[in-house]
Formats: sequence, structure tokens, C-alpha cells
Amino acid sequence: SYKSSISINIPTKGIKEIITIPNIHNSIKNCFDEISEIDEHCERLITDFSKKFPNVLEGEVPQNTNGFESIINMCAKVLGINSSKEFEDTALNTNLTSGIQIDMKLVNHEGINYLDYRRIVQSIMAYKMADVDNITLVYSFYESLSEFICNYVNEIVNDTKAKDVVLCGDMFANSILLSKTHKTLSKTCNIILSKEYPLDY
Repeated sequence: SYKSSISINIPTKGIKEIITIPNIHNSIKNCFDEISEIDEHCERLITDFSKKFPNVLEGEVPQNTNGFESIINMCAKVLGINSSKEFEDTALNTNLTSGIQIDMKLVNHEGINYLDYRRIVQSIMAYKMADVDNITLVYSFYESLSEFICNYVNEIVNDTKAKDVVLCGDMFANSILLSKTHKTLSKTCNIILSKEYPLDY
């Protein structure tokens, strides 16, 4: 989706976005440039990664995508995976029940909290440099994303005393993301899923 977010709907104030999912430039070179600008360690990672995996800079990621799909395509690219669909299929075809921590952090730009896609890609690249296998990394992406969502939703629930949380959007068609998110959040609140678009978890 062009517009993805974690939002709250307060009856007296309306809907407010808490975390926005950015629409990034679909360019691996631009991604590497942005990661290099974080700090000197990231700059060195980009240099070393480009030497070890020179083929990553060949070709481009799919262009007609937004939001999470663009971020997943970028993660797939650095792992040598062809598309977001292949990335997801790889995650779903594993027998793993737990993975490793992929960095999911926020960056504030002009008063808006964005999911920092640079940190996600950089984290995956660092593990790839340490020879962690692709299956573990793609599974860990969805597990870490679930933890990220649950942490912030629980924080919002505590602050607002909300009882209901709505999970919607095709990202939740991913059974790893949905099952882990549902399991965690259902301990503290009522989870609402659309019946019109049933999701198997």
C-alpha cells in the first residue's frame, strides 16, 4: 500500500498515525548510499558487503511498489532473492520457530515517526556478512516485525486504555507475522480481524 501505518482512533480526536511506513526509492544504490550516511561502521559495512557480494549492485529492485513491499524487495535484493514473493515463500517454507533479532527502529523526520528501513536492510546485511543463512534471515524479518508491532501497540494500549486492536492489510496474510502478533497481543487486548478477507493462521 502507498499508505501504511500503525494508527489510533480516539473518538474525540479522530485517527492519528503513530508510526508511518515510508515509501522508499526503489534503488539499491540509493539504499546503500543512505545506509553509508548513518555512521562510519555502516559506511564500512557497505564497502565490505559490495566487495563480498558484487552482484547485488547489478540490476534493480521492482519499481512499481510502495511501503512494506518495497522494503521487503530491498531485503530480498541484498540476500540474492528475486522478489518479495520469493522472500515470503522462503520464510513460510521453514520449520523454524524462532530466529535472530533484525533491527526495527524508528527515525523521526519533521515530526513524523517512520520505520527506519535503512536499519532493517543494514541489519540483514551484517548477518549476511557473518554467513547467516537466508532462511534464518527471512524468517527473522517477520518475527522481528511482529515484535516491533507488538511492542508499540502494547505501549499505545497502555497509554490510551484501549481494549480493541484492528489488524488489517495484506501483510497479515503472512502466517508467521499474523500468528506471532495475534498470540502476543491477544494477551492484553481484543484482536479484530476482517471477516470479509479471511486470513488463515
